Amino acid sequence: MKLRSRGPAFSVGLVCALAAILVVLAILQVRGSNQVSQAERERMQANLHTAVTRFRRDFYLELLHVCWAFQTVTPKSDSGTLQAYADRYDDWMGASAHPDLVGSLFIWKAPFKGASPLFQLNPALGKFQPASWPQDFARLRQQLKRQGAAANRLDETAIEEQWVIDEKIPALYHPLLSHPGSAKVINGFLIVRLNMNFIQQVLLPVLADRYFRGPEGFTYRVTVVSGDHPGKIIYQSIPTAAAKTTTAADAVADLIPAHGKRLLRSSFKDQLSAPEPEIEPDGEENPDTAVSSAQDSRAFAPQGQRRFYPLILQSEGSAGWKLIARHRLGSVDAAVLSLRRHNLAVSFGVLLLLAASMALVVISAQRAHRLARLQMDFVAGVSHELRTPLAVICSAAENLADGVVGAREQVKNYGALIRTEGRRLSEMVEQILVFAAGQAGRHSYERRPAAVTGIIETALAHARPALDAAGTVVEKRFEADLPLVMADPAAVGRCIQNLVSNAIKYGGAPPWLGIRTEKSEGPRGAEVLVHVQDHGVGIDPQDMPHIFEPFYRGKGGQNGQVHGTGLGLSLAKDIAEAMGGRLSVESAPDQGSTFTLHLPALPNSVEAGVREPVA
Repeated sequence: MKLRSRGPAFSVGLVCALAAILVVLAILQVRGSNQVSQAERERMQANLHTAVTRFRRDFYLELLHVCWAFQTVTPKSDSGTLQAYADRYDDWMGASAHPDLVGSLFIWKAPFKGASPLFQLNPALGKFQPASWPQDFARLRQQLKRQGAAANRLDETAIEEQWVIDEKIPALYHPLLSHPGSAKVINGFLIVRLNMNFIQQVLLPVLADRYFRGPEGFTYRVTVVSGDHPGKIIYQSIPTAAAKTTTAADAVADLIPAHGKRLLRSSFKDQLSAPEPEIEPDGEENPDTAVSSAQDSRAFAPQGQRRFYPLILQSEGSAGWKLIARHRLGSVDAAVLSLRRHNLAVSFGVLLLLAASMALVVISAQRAHRLARLQMDFVAGVSHELRTPLAVICSAAENLADGVVGAREQVKNYGALIRTEGRRLSEMVEQILVFAAGQAGRHSYERRPAAVTGIIETALAHARPALDAAGTVVEKRFEADLPLVMADPAAVGRCIQNLVSNAIKYGGAPPWLGIRTEKSEGPRGAEVLVHVQDHGVGIDPQDMPHIFEPFYRGKGGQNGQVHGTGLGLSLAKDIAEAMGGRLSVESAPDQGSTFTLHLPALPNSVEAGVREPVA
């Protein structure tokens, strides 16, 4: 008894312990997910910063290539200056990796007055020719006038290394210094007009693909806008994406940095301080995709002239171009949140799977425990049930053998008793064998068109001895013109016998059994219903979910000391389902029970003339 009392307590304790472990695992998973999300956010922000830095660096280097190609030349005459820059343009077109970046060249000679001519390079002729000022150069012309007038106050080194970009045109311009030997003053300006179409359609898309595109497309939406007019879009990596304010962006930076040399120092090794520098990509970048400026600087640097590193400045009063990067999910925080939700969903899915597995194990253990108990009860019940008829048969046989019974009428009664108990014993053995065959899957049914009325009559004939012994009154009501059913008559007869036997055991007093048939429409079409009704003790609501389970016996049977194996209703249900039908029950305590066998009917068929023989 002590072992039994500990069993449920141990199971409950085990379930509580496992549930506590799952809760602890869930808490640890949430905390770990928060730490992973924070680390992922920092990683994504670091990668984004690196991508933005390299994007700006490579764009800056492309502009430096132009500066290197058209750096200051100091020939002995003005005509020599024009020809030198024309030659530089030819070198650029022949040696540059991106010759289309330069659209056209202009030179404005001092004095910087309205009458001073502007010269434009004619690539077809290979020389500069006088030209009128383009309309979009009006602002630039005023800036050049002011810078030319203030040239004597500028630092000599700054003049030589300084280039200015005007993004509105866009154009790079650089002061032309006076001849050697004279004071360092500006006697002209070189204006390099950049090809805006090339920048928008080639250069920026290539850089965006290089640093912001992943295996599944752009990880970040890259937009380049005008700093003076944020609504003016220079480039978008995803053209359909609507332009947004910079406040919602993950990264915002000037495309032309204010400290270009600092940007280069962060990417290349000591290239600005070495006397003969060679730009090398850092250890993390692929040399095949890096922009190499050393080769271009050697190609365009004139012989005998000191090589310099230009500094590109923003034009006066210009906010420049802004590089805006925004994650494709809206922001880095949104991407991290989405990843966190995905990880938590997977983790909690695993925990739920573990919880479900734990519940299934507990349920299986309980069912196994209950099945073992039922099997033990079944063994005990069957032993008792077998012992009773065997004892009666043996006792009657001994009396007959010993000559105790001699009268003819007594011998006849003893014979009837032996026959009745033998049939009862045979029925129990048959039930057990049928159940064993069903569990092993060895059932084989011969289904054919059959009349339900004939099957019922045959089943009642087989059950007649039990009905007579119990004094049960049978009331039959068979509906006329029932359709045939496709079934195995012997199997259906056994099903009805089990229902009749159940009604005899639990029919109460006075013993009464009602059996009737009717046509009906079920979920799957026409049906033939067989109702087996009694006025007995009924079924307790707590027993109702289990009455069709093998070996199960309700409280009514146990309290009333009703003999049985607990297999009859289970076998009846199995047979009904094997015939394509089902078995249902309606019952209430002390009001009797009605079991209904549902059998699918054959369309366009009638029982007339079809009867099963009564054995």
